[in-house]
Amino acid sequence: MDGKVRLIAPTVEPNSQLGQVFISVDPSKHLLVNAFGRAIIKTGESCGIAVPLTAILYGSAGAVVQVVRRQRIETRHVEVGLLSGGQVEIREGLSEGDVVVARAGALLREGDPVRPIAVEASAAR
Repeated sequence: MDGKVRLIAPTVEPNSQLGQVFISVDPSKHLLVNAFGRAIIKTGESCGIAVPLTAILYGSAGAVVQVVRRQRIETRHVEVGLLSGGQVEIREGLSEGDVVVARAGALLREGDPVRPIAVEASAAR
């Protein structure tokens, strides 16, 4: 049965990392008093562009990724979104097909010449 999160408890039990969430369900559904249930709470979903967490550099200007364009490094400011399984959603700043440096490092600078090596998506995880 579907429901909506009504209230999230302000604390999390430190040993088990469990917290309380109060969910409201359709009032036409008949539930017993003190009934127990299990829920899956979907916090977000996206099918946009995602890059490895290691590809993001954070600085005073915000988040950036390094992209290979014409065999040279180009730094782009990005807006990050959801995080899941070591992958980060990029909401703005990248286009489909951009070649991203998977393990961003301080040794690469804007304009440095590089020779990109393609990595399979399953191997990058």
